[in-house]
Amino acid sequence: MLSVGIDVGSSTSHLIFSRLTLKREYSFINTTNRFKVVDREIVYEGEIIFTPLLDKSTIDTEKLIEFFKKEYEKAT
Repeated sequence: MLSVGIDVGSSTSHLIFSRLTLKREYSFINTTNRFKVVDREIVYEGEIIFTPLLDKSTIDTEKLIEFFKKEYEKAT
């Protein structure tokens, strides 16, 4: 499975693409049959930037979206 992790923090933001290998957990006691991550390979780790702000407490979402679009293009 290809996974995209997006981290938007109060000071920095970044993006990472990983290929995950999952294994179904079977159990007679636990019948949820959940999946467990058994392996992770980093495919692309994006640049870390300072989170763009409009003011002291407002994230500039337009700049952030633009940044993530550029990172996505670099990864593909």
